[in-house]
Amino acid sequence: MKILTFKRRLHRQWQQYSKYLRYVFNDHAVIALLILLGAGLVAYRQILLTLPKTLLMQVLALALLGLTLSFFWRGATFILPADPVYLLADEGRLRKIKKAAGRYSIFWNVLVQALMTLVLMPLLLRLFAFTVTLLLFAITLLAKISLTYANLQKVTRFTDNQTNLIDWEGLVNFEQARRQRVLNFFNMFIDVPGLQVQIKRRAWLEPFSSWLEPKQKTAIGLIMTQTFVRQPQYLSSWLRLTLFGCLIILFSNAGLGNILLAFLLYLMILQWLPLLNAQQHIVFDIVFPINDKTRIKGFMYITSKLMLITTLVWMIVGLVITRLNIIISLEILGLGVLALILEYAYLRHRFN
Repeated sequence: MKILTFKRRLHRQWQQYSKYLRYVFNDHAVIALLILLGAGLVAYRQILLTLPKTLLMQVLALALLGLTLSFFWRGATFILPADPVYLLADEGRLRKIKKAAGRYSIFWNVLVQALMTLVLMPLLLRLFAFTVTLLLFAITLLAKISLTYANLQKVTRFTDNQTNLIDWEGLVNFEQARRQRVLNFFNMFIDVPGLQVQIKRRAWLEPFSSWLEPKQKTAIGLIMTQTFVRQPQYLSSWLRLTLFGCLIILFSNAGLGNILLAFLLYLMILQWLPLLNAQQHIVFDIVFPINDKTRIKGFMYITSKLMLITTLVWMIVGLVITRLNIIISLEILGLGVLALILEYAYLRHRFN
């Protein structure tokens, strides 16, 4: 029973992830990431050369360092749904799996934290003394270890914490939620079979849904709109990329900023594309077939409005930062229009 060992479970997990990673890091994505990396290094160098050593900058740097602790702080348990029943008489084996999973979680979370902190090291060395920077580096690693350990302990014990019993059902739910988050990320690039999508109604967004839905009421238009609003991977990724674009406008020059904004628009379109086929597996898509022209029209209408919102937000931020420099806003508007043209050309090519 190899599946009962932690190493076998770890191997199966990465075997599954490796199948999806080749779709995430395809040729186009690698080229775009290399461009983004080069542009980011240039921008980082410019920031370091012009950054003043003031108390405000030191506080902002510490806040940025603290923000890195909010990434990759959850643990993994590798406890499967059938384990609490199948291994009911052999709880010691379950405890071994949980303990090994805890060490694995701490190792990877600390490794990611170390990489993020190393990226910030030039900034910290610019603002602080060398010994202070090393101290901050050590503190962040210890903080990440503590956060990961506390997170695992929280889901391991019952809420009353008066006994030494382990909440196996809680560990199963925690592990299922972790895997769901990872698969949701892959689902933005490729349809993941068997993925259990979480649906949230979000009644407060119903006016936005009504505005987003195409004027010509069609089944596919309604389905796409509700899928975008109610499935978190679409709405949250769009909001994050829009916010990240605002930060790029704030902290980069015009030429570099346009390259980065174009890359963000590319990512947006890439993450919207699964909307085209999001509901094709349901029976109603076969009983009431929808032709490709109607599907493309509904998709373009919805994404055009989303692109309009993103472009307007970026234009407003650009106007505020540049003190009403209209050229920057026109460049951003041009990027949005160009992205929609390329999106439409791609869809026509794909469905022909």
